[in-house]
Amino acid sequence: MHNLPVQEISDISERYKTWIKIVLILILAMILTFIVIKIIRGLKRPANATYVEGGGPIPVGWDAGPMTDNLFKIIDGTFVLTDTMQDAFGKFNELNDNQVIAVYNDWLDKKYDQAKKYFLFPYGTLTNAIKNKIGYIAFGTNEKQKAEDTLDRLHLP
Repeated sequence: MHNLPVQEISDISERYKTWIKIVLILILAMILTFIVIKIIRGLKRPANATYVEGGGPIPVGWDAGPMTDNLFKIIDGTFVLTDTMQDAFGKFNELNDNQVIAVYNDWLDKKYDQAKKYFLFPYGTLTNAIKNKIGYIAFGTNEKQKAEDTLDRLHLP
């Protein structure tokens, strides 16, 4: 082992201290930038989507509310069984395009403010909420992916 004089050791530690300070400042700046971007994006509530021609009729007496509430419980839940998630997304996938838009709009009207409270994952819209749902594994069919594809096809942010 080399025996460095005390003066050289202190010079090395001073150089490291400077680099550590620079790295910490850069990391803090990146974190603050990330937070500011998330806050700015969260302040903008998207407008309700318009129904599409040929997107299918909304049945008389049908209400988007129960579907919206069920999806929120699934997405908000920490320990939700895969079968429960697959069932919820499967029912969502059975809707025609205009029913999907109605659920999307209902989400914006009722759940947007609740959903964007998530600090690290500000879901906001239904599309972001479904895409950011972590821990969903379905063997065989992937109902979550089908729901994402439908929302993307309808250009719902």
